[in-house]
Amino acid sequence: MYRILVLGDGDMSYSLAMARFLADGEAEEDGHFSEFLDGDGGRDVHIVATTFLSMEQLNQRYGMESIECTVAALEELGVCVRHGVDATALHASFEEQCPRFSLVIFNYPHTGVRKIQLNRRLLRDFFISVNDVLDPDQGKVRVALLRGQGGTPADSDQRVDNWRVIENAAEGGFVLTSVLPFRAPLSYTCSGRRRRCSKFNLTGALVHEFRPPATQPSAVALFQPSYRHDISLWGVREEEYERKRILFAISQFSGHVHRVKFLEEMRVTPRDPSVGTKKTLSVLFRIIYKSQRMPLSRAAVNSIQQRLRESLPSLLGNVIAVR
Repeated sequence: MYRILVLGDGDMSYSLAMARFLADGEAEEDGHFSEFLDGDGGRDVHIVATTFLSMEQLNQRYGMESIECTVAALEELGVCVRHGVDATALHASFEEQCPRFSLVIFNYPHTGVRKIQLNRRLLRDFFISVNDVLDPDQGKVRVALLRGQGGTPADSDQRVDNWRVIENAAEGGFVLTSVLPFRAPLSYTCSGRRRRCSKFNLTGALVHEFRPPATQPSAVALFQPSYRHDISLWGVREEEYERKRILFAISQFSGHVHRVKFLEEMRVTPRDPSVGTKKTLSVLFRIIYKSQRMPLSRAAVNSIQQRLRESLPSLLGNVIAVR
């Protein structure tokens, strides 16, 4: 059986549109959900629809009659409905022995607060949490974001203050495998903007599909985050200084080193007296970390960088300190 988990489904209209399609066995006019006609077993699909809000909160926001009608329609179609499900703590809502999900859908996640850092953290915590419920052998995750939020090259609106979806997915061990325009089902109402019933503008919205590398070992990530670190070598003995040798040592230290660039060299007095009090040669390099196949998180890169700093003096033999 192909099991689908829908998270944070507001008024549950997305889950209802999907369930009605599966009951009819015919795709909507725009072809939405047509993928379930082949390969995934057609009607042999079980949906679990969830909301972050409680039933009481849903009634207050959307109206009791509307919500109760939607829940009744979902249950009649065989959909399991759960309320008060936190996408960042899925272990609290699903027991460990529960069957894993083949597909987890999270459309337009938002904390309800217009703070970039909080929404980035929401994505990071979700990608970590979803491992508790996702099928490790064939599972995939789809996250729909508004135009410019994802921060990938696929976005038509390139923003500095984006949500860094691929970077936060890497924290949970996921790589991005596809990005497609979001096609809203005909009966779907994307509401909940600013904690109200207001609708979102879905123009330019994208669906980002992620997989753990184990489910598709040969796949190359569509886009991967890159991280920049500078490294400074102090107290270099000039008679033994070879820039190429240093570049080679850094580039070979980890398979995640994508590129190393020489920035500058200067003769300065070290700020740290343990390095010395006379002017010595200092060399600065810039390292770009990136991986095409494995999820690479910022925490992992910081760890690699720290190990590199600790290892270079012994690897090179002509460096007193690394900063």
